[in-house]
Amino acid sequence: MRNGKIQQIHIGDIVVGDVVGIKAGMDVPVDGLVIQATGVLANESAMTGESDEMKKDTFVACMQKLREKEADLGGKKGSSHDVPSCVLLSGTQIATGDGWFLALVVGKHSCDGSIKAKLEQNSDEMTPLQVKLEKIG
Repeated sequence: MRNGKIQQIHIGDIVVGDVVGIKAGMDVPVDGLVIQATGVLANESAMTGESDEMKKDTFVACMQKLREKEADLGGKKGSSHDVPSCVLLSGTQIATGDGWFLALVVGKHSCDGSIKAKLEQNSDEMTPLQVKLEKIG
């Protein structure tokens, strides 16, 4: 959604401030903040290595759940899976649910973009095997 109108745009054209629809099965194209969610679970294994799907909800809902969990635990911290997160990371995938999120970080500055940039920087470096083969050949 841009300028109050729902429109389809190429993921490369998403800018900070756009409101992006969340749909099951989608790859999250930019980093963002959930502003409306119904049953949203994200597979963040590509970014975190964790295989558990993470529940996503609005900031207000996340803070409410955090207060409830801390009250249940007597002020102690629980695990990161006890409370949903309001942050969506680029390079992750939506497993279930739908809603909307606000685009906060796009392009090379997003999580996925910064990883890809680092990989491109290191692509000129030779692996130990390549060095050895070069010496032999």
